[in-house]
Amino acid sequence: MEYTGDGNVDDFQNAQHFSSDALFTTAQTIDECHKYAQEHNMTLLIVVAPNKASIYPDKLPEQIQPLSELSRFDQLNDYLRANRIPEILDLRPALREARQQQDVYTKMSSHWNNYGAYIAYVEIIDALSKRHPDLEPYSAKFFRFRMIIQDWSDIAGLIQANFIIREPVPVPTRNVDDFVHKLNFPDADLGYHQISWIPDSDLPTLLLFHDSFGEAGLNHFLALNFSKAYYVHRNSSSLYLNKPAIEQFAPNVMIYEIVERNLKGIQSQLSGCASK
Repeated sequence: MEYTGDGNVDDFQNAQHFSSDALFTTAQTIDECHKYAQEHNMTLLIVVAPNKASIYPDKLPEQIQPLSELSRFDQLNDYLRANRIPEILDLRPALREARQQQDVYTKMSSHWNNYGAYIAYVEIIDALSKRHPDLEPYSAKFFRFRMIIQDWSDIAGLIQANFIIREPVPVPTRNVDDFVHKLNFPDADLGYHQISWIPDSDLPTLLLFHDSFGEAGLNHFLALNFSKAYYVHRNSSSLYLNKPAIEQFAPNVMIYEIVERNLKGIQSQLSGCASK
């Protein structure tokens, strides 16, 4: 199943690109955020969770084909690279390679499965370890993945087809709560909704802005690598992704994760850390 909302199919077909003005302002905002993070001794990592179709283009109907070889994501990263601005972490190569051995997205959902989230986690920690050598991803063996029947599918639910939601998926059976303490706040999964911490740990601290891909496993894995982590849903960026709030959290690492189809909104959401 493939999600067709939020311009997802248009994004796969590379039918929409940044205008020259939008490309300039988005890159400028990203550059200013990196400079701000550096001035405050923070590491900023921007991560794109790929659309499912970017990893499984062969699962779409053959009538749906890209109209251009250049995706909006590639367009932005090419521009950042050309202007010596830190690039956005591209998870697509690792996920495409991993799917050759194990499914990394669920068949009836728009999200990665737990194993896909694990692959993303490894790539993120590896990228951060260049500045934080004490960060090292846990192995897949540590998490003890097992195939378990899952009774959830966002796409099947959207089309009222709940009778086809059952699907075997890889699930980590290691209990992370044996290593990490967590506290959930009343706002459920929106706003600043959770904090996790590892007692007596000297690892870096994390401020994580995420969307539903964070909730789909990524947050679970990242909690193991930070002495303290604060989780904020990206929909609440206007409240928390600004300099006063960031300086209250005072993290060593700040991660901003966004799904590929929503890249058009990255400039407005990051503007709070780029403002003068």
